[in-house]
Order: sequence, then C-alpha cells, then structure tokens
Amino acid sequence: MGSVMFTCACGAFRFLDSTDDRSYAAHLLPEREWYPFMEAVDAAVEQAGPSPRERADACTALRAHRPRLALQCPACGALYLEGRLGQPHRFLPAAGTVPRDLFQPGAVPEEPAPPPAAPAHAEGRERLDAFKRLGEEAYDQMYEASSGSAATGCYSDAKEAFHDAIREARELGLEAEARALEARLEHIKAVFRSQFS
Repeated sequence: MGSVMFTCACGAFRFLDSTDDRSYAAHLLPEREWYPFMEAVDAAVEQAGPSPRERADACTALRAHRPRLALQCPACGALYLEGRLGQPHRFLPAAGTVPRDLFQPGAVPEEPAPPPAAPAHAEGRERLDAFKRLGEEAYDQMYEASSGSAATGCYSDAKEAFHDAIREARELGLEAEARALEARLEHIKAVFRSQFS
C-alpha cells in the first residue's frame, strides 16, 4: 500500500503515491510534448539498433518525456492536475452527473456526428483554390530561382499566397483545410530555412 499524498478537499478520499494501477490516476502529456513523444516512439521502433545499449538508449529517450499526474476523487469527482512544479491544482465538476471514474480503461464513446457543414460559397472556394495554386507555383519556382534573392522573392510570394488561402479557408468555415494549409506553410518555411538561407 502506498503512502498518503494528500486527502481530497471533500475529506472523503485519500490519494496514495506509491501504488500501481490506481483506478483514479492518469498520466497526461501536454499537446506540445505529445508530438515529440510520438517521434521518440517512432525512433525507438524504427531506428533503435540491434545492440542492448542502443535499445536502452531508445528507452531512455522515451522516459525523458515525463507526463504530469492527474487524479480524480471517486467520492466527489474533483480533478487534481499536477502543475509544472509538481503541485496539485483542484478542478470541480460543473454538474453532479460528471462520472467519478473518468480514468477507467475502455473505449471512448463516440460523440454524435456534427451536423453537415453548409456548402462553401462557390466564389470563395474558387479564391481559395487560386491562392493554393499560386502558393504551390511560387514554391516550385523557388527551386528554379537563379539567385538567392530570386529564391527569397519566390518564398515571400509563397508565404503570402498561403496566408491568403488560410484566411479564405477560415472565412469559409473550413477549419480542417486551414490547419492543413498551415502545416504546408510550415513545411515550406522549414525547407527554405534549411536549403536557401
């Protein structure tokens, strides 16, 4: 049995710190740490060499991504999330119907499908496609530029076109497409920084 970390403010439950498989505990990674963690998983699976030392190094890289502790009081439903300095912060349920076992394993129930989106306005869609096309053309021309300054000009044109496309997508309510365009723009920026600057 573990030692007592603290007692919930409701007074009805004590959280323990050294037991395994606690039904009221979870480990959370902030989204900004999630993708580096997944990259470390990929590296451990795909790139870890055959020697025990290389496999141990891959495991150590994974363990460097320390998740934060989350606890839920099974008596009152309060959530405690670990802050950056290790201190617990308490959050209370908005209603008495909130489950007291949020961290139980099992399939997450599917949320109801959102209502179908209204079709995007035809003119807006045409503008969006035109901005995307201009951005890709400028990106292609960046590789064919005869000088560094010409490549920089093409890069600037590509950025401007993609910014316009992102704005147009948001105005049309196409959030998924806007996010995809942002990712494409970040890729183009990374290419320019690595190959042309």
